[in-house]
Amino acid sequence: MSGRGWQRASFEIAQTGCTLKVVVSGYVRGPFGVFRDASHERYPWSVTHLTTGWSLGFYERRSQAQTYAEAITPLCGWDLVTTSERRRVAEIVRPAYETTPGHQPLEPAP
Repeated sequence: MSGRGWQRASFEIAQTGCTLKVVVSGYVRGPFGVFRDASHERYPWSVTHLTTGWSLGFYERRSQAQTYAEAITPLCGWDLVTTSERRRVAEIVRPAYETTPGHQPLEPAP
């Protein structure tokens, strides 16, 4: 069940198209943070990799975002992921993202 082991905390996220990071309040567990992003109306819950500040997906409910974060935790050594590996990480987490209910639909690849 999602929710176990998640702690309320503040953490940094990377803003799209910007090198600055912003501090948000949400829930953390292991290498991930989950927070409510008011700019996403239908899918407001974002999953963020804490080391890089990357958003890895958006969900309708917090519990769905937490389930996704828990599903992708064992997929790679998250403590070793750097900002230069974004494409590789996207390929690793995509199947879990697409199979976790409540996710924001992905845009087709160009």
